[in-house]
Order: sequence, then structure tokens, then C-alpha cells
Amino acid sequence: DMARGFGLGSITGVQLDEDAGNIPDPMSALDATNNAIGQGATLVTPIQVARFIAAIGNGGTLYTPSVVERIVPPSGEPSYVFTSTVSAQLPISPENLQILQDAMVSVVKNPRGTAYYVLNAFSSSYGIPIAGKTGTAEIAVNGQYSSNQTNASFIGWGPIEDPKFI
Repeated sequence: DMARGFGLGSITGVQLDEDAGNIPDPMSALDATNNAIGQGATLVTPIQVARFIAAIGNGGTLYTPSVVERIVPPSGEPSYVFTSTVSAQLPISPENLQILQDAMVSVVKNPRGTAYYVLNAFSSSYGIPIAGKTGTAEIAVNGQYSSNQTNASFIGWGPIEDPKFI
């Protein structure tokens, strides 16, 4: 239920066609382990991941995502500004949220972090402190996971103290 509480496996409400994905109920300890690391029958969408990472960065609020912030004609004055809609709060304590935030800061700031050598210099050079999470997904080749082919990913937010982007 924790993954569902983070908005995974359900429609986000974004103004686009979307799939809910799948957060299966584990039938065994192996299923539970696979679910916990995003393998097996677990399916999530990039917008679901961006939404829960935004919630971690903003202090725990899940918002309905929006593709358009405002409509501005050539004259420059907005003719319509969309407002944010709160959909839920993350189902974790403030203490555990802080642990997640600190860990995601370490991914970029700590020399042992998996994004340190790629993103710390960028973050420091531009004065935009960022936090995030790296991931590695195995690629199936002919029905088997390849031992040497993977997809790498990064998702994060910044600036850390006053998030403006995901």
C-alpha cells in the first residue's frame, strides 16, 4: 500500500491520456522483493515518478500534474493561469520524509553518491543545489535480462530548499 500512497499504479489526473501502471499485491516474499525494487509485474509511468519525487522535494504534498502552467498571448499578459490542485499527502512521517530528502541530497553531494561525479560539478557551477535518485533498469533480450545492457536514469529536484523544477 505504500507505493500506492505515493501515487504509483494509479492515474495522476494529468491532461494527457495515461495508463495507471500496475502495483501488484505480492503473493510471495519474492514478489514483495521484486515490487520493492520496481521489478516483476510492477509498472509505473514517468509522470507518476516525477509526481512523487516532487512531493518528496516539496515536503510531502502530491499535486495533480499539469502540462500547461499558463496561456499567454503575444501581448505578454496571461489570459489564463492554471492553479495547482492538491491530491494527497505522502503516507510517511516527517522524520522519514527528512531521511528520504537527505539521502537524495547525498546522491548528488556526497562523493559516494551515484550521481556525484556527473551532477555535483554542474550543481556547484550553476549554483543550483539539486537532489535526486539514480536508477538502472535491466533490458530484456530474447526473453532474458541482458548481463551487459541497461538503461540508466536520474530524477531529481532543485533547488533543494525551494524546488522549482523536477
